[in-house]
Amino acid sequence: MAKKTRVILIMSLAIIFTVITPLVIGYSLGYRIDLENKKITQTGGFYFKGWPRNAQIFLDGKLVKRTDPFFGAAYIYNLIPKNYDVEIRKDDYHSWKKTLQVVQKQVTDAKNVILLPKNPAFEELAQNAAKMPPSAVTSSENSVKIDYYIDEETQVLYLFDEAAGSFENLFEEAKGAKLSPDAKKLLYFSNSEIWVLFLKEELGQPRRYPGDKVLVARFAQKVSDVFWMDDYYLVFSVGEKIKVAEIDDREGLNIVDLAEFAEPKIFFSHENKRLYVLSEGNLYASSALIP
Repeated sequence: MAKKTRVILIMSLAIIFTVITPLVIGYSLGYRIDLENKKITQTGGFYFKGWPRNAQIFLDGKLVKRTDPFFGAAYIYNLIPKNYDVEIRKDDYHSWKKTLQVVQKQVTDAKNVILLPKNPAFEELAQNAAKMPPSAVTSSENSVKIDYYIDEETQVLYLFDEAAGSFENLFEEAKGAKLSPDAKKLLYFSNSEIWVLFLKEELGQPRRYPGDKVLVARFAQKVSDVFWMDDYYLVFSVGEKIKVAEIDDREGLNIVDLAEFAEPKIFFSHENKRLYVLSEGNLYASSALIP
């Protein structure tokens, strides 16, 4: 090989090495080329955890991963920072949909995803039942004391303010209020609205502070009753429909129609995770709806 050829070859390899090495290092550190905005940026990711397991995860309509069959979790990394239309789906279940933002060097998560069955099975427990059996309506609500009450005459919900040392007006036209199983949240509702008040700070995503409120839903039809399914989902009846809603209000709050009964009266049991429905004198119970 001629000396001139060797020099050209060595210089070419040196140039290639000089160009390629920073790209490889940058790639390993999570840098990517954002073609849409024509710039180099560091990536972020998503972390999802939910039930049922082995669910499909779509980003902007493209299948990218499944939650694992053991823990129902999935980590998706090296994503360009932007908003993504997320859908988690599984056959025979209602999909979970939300628009979530990926931020540089951060992981956006949703750790409380529950997919509800499209056609849950309901077992008839009794006919000509006038009311729920005592075993069904016994509350398992925790023993943590949170001072609140509803004035029966004015239908005003009062919550004790420790700083002021007195009861403060929280909500008017209240029909009911219930403490969450973890005692960190209070749901309350009227004939048309359902709200959640955060009593304590929650460090997860979305982050919440004491006093934060979420309007879960507003309806033209009458809201009959509302129950906590777990710390992050509510089940309630509106007209003849029974619905389930999450309380994560980031860019789209998921609400699904679970079932339909004539003039239903409902109760959710935290012991067996079943929904009880009293309709036209018949008592029904669903299969377990959550893990």
